[in-house]
Amino acid sequence: WAYCARDSWSTLRIMLQQLMLSQPSDYWIHNYKRTFRLTFPSIYCAFEGCKIDISKRAELLNQAVEKATKIQDDFRIYTGYKEYNPGSPQQVSKFFYDLLGARKPKSKSKSATGEKELNQVAIQHPLFARLVKEHLDFKEVQKQASTYYDFHLHSGDRALWTVRPTGTETGRLASSKSAFGLWDTEA
Repeated sequence: WAYCARDSWSTLRIMLQQLMLSQPSDYWIHNYKRTFRLTFPSIYCAFEGCKIDISKRAELLNQAVEKATKIQDDFRIYTGYKEYNPGSPQQVSKFFYDLLGARKPKSKSKSATGEKELNQVAIQHPLFARLVKEHLDFKEVQKQASTYYDFHLHSGDRALWTVRPTGTETGRLASSKSAFGLWDTEA
């Protein structure tokens, strides 16, 4: 207790000294008032979370995984390669540019397999358009499964996350994975 008291006392003295030496501007005071009012709702959100319909979550996750698996199996048939992964930029690049002979658009990335580049490939031929659409569908459904449906629940049916009022320049709350998830035992 004594150490905690000394530490708090020192911190308080430093803070008061900094406040006395600083020249608070209107912006400084306005920014503090705007940000501080979001502190307690952010803390509450981190502790309380949001109740999740577990059966609906499982259903959506299964649908997304099934769709991704079907698209992946289709691409394995198209390529004739049993280990083809439509999530691999190198393999997608080899498929579209080496195997199918599509013209590689100018790109900052070596593989040129981003959405922008693949949309440029899609306008080269109707077959390319169909394959690009399937590939982008795979990326979308994979993102849905990993980001929105596949997460750990805290206390059985609650999804927790951390919200930071100072996370962006625009004043928007930035969210991230909950620190409480470190202690979850659910796999």
